[in-house]
Amino acid sequence: MVHAEGTIIKDRAAVHTGPAAECRVTDHRSLNNGVEIYCKYTNTAGSLWYYTKFGWIYSPYIRVDKVSVPPGYITSC
Repeated sequence: MVHAEGTIIKDRAAVHTGPAAECRVTDHRSLNNGVEIYCKYTNTAGSLWYYTKFGWIYSPYIRVDKVSVPPGYITSC
């Protein structure tokens, strides 16, 4: 289920297999591309990641534009 919609704000934002920088990079998303966010996860390092249909993307690389119900809440993975 899509819980939010966002926009990529870093050119060539890496898409990972898991919610950590050391996870394998499988793709890159271009600046200003839209993305659907299914859930969020804070890893053991304290970094927030979003799970998308492409894979995991580090949260500072996505601007959340619209959040589904309940307002303002993206569910945890």
